[in-house]
Amino acid sequence: MENQNTSPINVSEIMDGIREEIKEKGYSSDMLSFADVPSDSDSGDFSERFDADMLHGNIQYVNANHRVDPYRPISGNPVAVFFKKVIRKLVSFYVEPYAAEQSSLNANIAQAQTQIELYIQESRMHSTKELLEQTANFLIPIITFSIADAVIRYGIDKNFDNRKIFTSACVTEAFGIGVLLLLSPLLNFLPYTEGYVVLLVIYCITSGFRQIASQFVRARGLVRLFAMDGILATLTLFIFNVTFIAGFHLGVTGFLISVILSDLLSGLFLWGVAGLHRFFRLRYMDKKILRMMLQFSIPLIPSALLWLVTGFSDRLFVRYMSGPAGLVGETAAGIYGVSTKIPNLISTISTIFFQAWNMSAIEENDSKDRSRFYHRVFDAYQSFMFIASAGLIVFVRILSNILIDSNTYPEYATAFTYTPVLIVGVLMMCFNQFLSSVYSATQHTTHSFWTSLVAAVVNIVLNIILIHIWGIMGAAIATFASYFVCYCIRIVDARKYVPFPVNHAKFAANTAALFLLGIVVVEAPPMWILILTVGFIFMVLYNFSAVTQTLARLKRR
Repeated sequence: MENQNTSPINVSEIMDGIREEIKEKGYSSDMLSFADVPSDSDSGDFSERFDADMLHGNIQYVNANHRVDPYRPISGNPVAVFFKKVIRKLVSFYVEPYAAEQSSLNANIAQAQTQIELYIQESRMHSTKELLEQTANFLIPIITFSIADAVIRYGIDKNFDNRKIFTSACVTEAFGIGVLLLLSPLLNFLPYTEGYVVLLVIYCITSGFRQIASQFVRARGLVRLFAMDGILATLTLFIFNVTFIAGFHLGVTGFLISVILSDLLSGLFLWGVAGLHRFFRLRYMDKKILRMMLQFSIPLIPSALLWLVTGFSDRLFVRYMSGPAGLVGETAAGIYGVSTKIPNLISTISTIFFQAWNMSAIEENDSKDRSRFYHRVFDAYQSFMFIASAGLIVFVRILSNILIDSNTYPEYATAFTYTPVLIVGVLMMCFNQFLSSVYSATQHTTHSFWTSLVAAVVNIVLNIILIHIWGIMGAAIATFASYFVCYCIRIVDARKYVPFPVNHAKFAANTAALFLLGIVVVEAPPMWILILTVGFIFMVLYNFSAVTQTLARLKRR
């Protein structure tokens, strides 16, 4: 039975008693000094600026010393040691729980700091990788003069000698590479290229090499070889990424090496299997053909650059502009970047179609049935893309959970709210890509430039206005609006050269339906899953016949 007379220990009274005993016996302060106990009170060096080295050092220290030991060695003269032991014994019941709690807290702090460092490293790697990739995409059209587009355009044309086309393209690219090598020191002025300039230059060279080889193979009608190369390039890139990034932990350097090796192997594979060496001789060089190819391809350079500006500038505006709290800045730019992952799936689907369609458009350029052919293909293409876009919007929440690790990065959990608008925006870009094939087939590539310029201007102006008001959503709306304006211009202008009918009412109804689906999936009103299901079924039924009928007609051709 518990002793009812037990009273709680009064630490204050015990300490007062010890003080009186010390005073009565005349012990001096040096005899009872705790100077032997280490103190880190002056070790803190706080800085208002972020220092990665300091963070790493702090993590190492906390990991090594996170456990608090309340029983440090006691030293001094016998009297001092005795009283220190007495005091330790008396207060142990009080100190030990706090020491345990502090150790646990320190351990959690160490773990949190480690996660912060990993997050910073991953963020920097992703940011640097993206910047280098965009820089390469910016440089490649310039150093190659977009000559690969001219290779596919004139390589298909039976009126031209393929040997002259290929040799002229190779000589043009060799000249561009020489210019790049001479001017490459200027890349050192870009803050994110430190340590990567050499690899970036090699990246541009190997990518340009593969582009010319693959486009020439397509132009010669070696479709199976072209498809095999695509599979090979994807597989080798995956293997190299696993090896150099996951295996050797080379980070951005590993990414660059992976792309370089993948493009190089792809180009060598095409060069060897297709026997491209037989088409390259300096004696095949034809100045007239070269001039014609450059007249075709050079207007495509600013067009390609403008599309890059339109697609990438949004994040810069979101990051550096002022606007609503939490909707602008570095984190907001990251959220915006994440929200583009799903829309990029639409672009991937369109690219597969466009590679086949671009060749068909060139081949059908002189056909009497050209207008009807364009109408059927564009109608089926629009219908299919609207169905695919609706499917992505309906499943945007599920896809976001799969593609975005919101547990590790909770700030990205809201990224899906901006995705539907971006899906519709990318869809407009895909339609613009289709219409650009009209300019390529009819050799009016300057129109690709000025229509892209209009889109870039609209994008920049709307970003400045809308991001200040709505933040991330303003950038998404600006993206859609710029591509939509470009589509409106091209659907009128392009049909001056190939007059084919377009169902504008159907286009408007489909676009409106996509926005309604987007509102439902974001707002999640009562019975929203049922509404999405009904809306998706409507989109499929409304567009399915156009796809099946066109496919049936194309099979009969």
